[in-house]
Amino acid sequence: EVFAKCGVNILAKCGVCDGLLFGCETDDINALNQMKEESVLQRNAIKENKHVPTKVLKRYSSNAILAIEYLKAKDELEKPMPFFVMKRNTKYLSEDIYADSEYASADAIRKSLFNGSFLDFKNTLPKVMYDELSKALKENTLINTDDLSLLLYYKLMESDDHTIYMDCDMDLSNKINKYRDCFTNFFEFADLLKSKDNTYSRICRVLMHIVLSITKEDENRLIRECYAPYIKICGFNEKGRLLL
Repeated sequence: EVFAKCGVNILAKCGVCDGLLFGCETDDINALNQMKEESVLQRNAIKENKHVPTKVLKRYSSNAILAIEYLKAKDELEKPMPFFVMKRNTKYLSEDIYADSEYASADAIRKSLFNGSFLDFKNTLPKVMYDELSKALKENTLINTDDLSLLLYYKLMESDDHTIYMDCDMDLSNKINKYRDCFTNFFEFADLLKSKDNTYSRICRVLMHIVLSITKEDENRLIRECYAPYIKICGFNEKGRLLL
């Protein structure tokens, strides 16, 4: 939700966007709007402690959930902005890189990088990015999430109350304390903590918030500043300069 609201508000407040485009398994806006309404009803039911079957909560894919959050964020904009949906094919989630494709999923690129087969994704990235990643791979300076394991373990042992961190509730905080003596590395600990109520992706997100010391107060400050207090320009071409 926060990710979607930040992205939509940043683009809307820049004043240079006349529409927003996102990808999803379906490009049927009506179907996505229906999912959005169902999602709102589900969230309200959960807030009211009403039972919502797990099979209903898990009916949406991760990209559909993100699309729903984009639509919710759009509804809150002061100035309406048209949205467009691009239908994704099945390859975007694949961990394989196809020789006939100019695109690859982030998972596929990461897998190739850490397997040392950087030639596999040469055609899927801009040359400057490919050159930088190839250099980092040869110099062994790439960082994997598991490289943060010792730092995470230190942070977990630093306090018994992890609820100050974004997305972490008391139940998860207690579970972290229960199993932290079994800690081996980042991914195995996330796998140990996952459950029907807490997905693996959510656990990884919370653990990363702990590593980076991203707190609920940080989130509240972002909300108070309307999700988009500033942007950081990393680079631009001549066309981009005109927009700026």
